[in-house]
Amino acid sequence: MSLNRAITATVMVPSTTGSPMISHCKERFAEVTSDVTYRGFNFFITIDEVVFTVRHYDDLPGVSTIISPKTAGQLPQASLLVDYLVSALGCRRILFSDESGDTYREVDAGRLDFTTSGSCAA
Repeated sequence: MSLNRAITATVMVPSTTGSPMISHCKERFAEVTSDVTYRGFNFFITIDEVVFTVRHYDDLPGVSTIISPKTAGQLPQASLLVDYLVSALGCRRILFSDESGDTYREVDAGRLDFTTSGSCAA
């Protein structure tokens, strides 16, 4: 696996709820495995000193995949993260990685809870 990095940009954005400040750094990636190449952007989003790693894949527009921390869906900042992904980055579908990193659970962005349809494979 190789990771190709590009120029990063940092944006400071006041959250829609008034505080805290939310910052993100955006980085281009190309991850190559033996049989497939994934391309897109990594976002490193900081809320209250918690750094979330969020991936946007080129072939899945409007989808955010939160890959770390593995307990992101259980953190109090999760609702602010979902709000930010929807309002600032235009995401329509948000997936949280489970603790193993092998499956993802979709969150209902409107209600800020996990959908009842279960998890999906990575």
